[in-house]
Amino acid sequence: MQLRATEMIDISTVLELFTMASQNWDRAKSELQLACLTELFRGELDWDVEAGEEWGRVLSGDAVLALVSMRGPLAVVLQHDLQLVNGALDTKFTLVPIPAMDAIAMTASAGALEMAFGTRTENLIGKTGGFSMDDLWYATVT
Repeated sequence: MQLRATEMIDISTVLELFTMASQNWDRAKSELQLACLTELFRGELDWDVEAGEEWGRVLSGDAVLALVSMRGPLAVVLQHDLQLVNGALDTKFTLVPIPAMDAIAMTASAGALEMAFGTRTENLIGKTGGFSMDDLWYATVT
């Protein structure tokens, strides 16, 4: 069962900025930030470069603690970890804090989703009640 957040986080502007910044992005910057978060959380790095995955994850067992986009300056963390992470990431990165990875807590305009991820997010567009980070990751990981 997915949690439903009391307040939705509209990530439309975040995705528009991400799209602009990703045009000249050096993936090595994302790799560095993923490694930094992995060390900070003392977690396990999960990213399959050979499979073309576009998100790197920091795991602790089965739990996802953070995600970092390999296509641009975007990271997602749990709200309760925000203080720990603040200041640890490069200032070019946009940090999106969410209540839980499976919480239906986010919304975005169809245009922002399509600009950032193409048609892979069609199942999220117009989803009444929003979507979770797990939903977005699943739709866009490869």
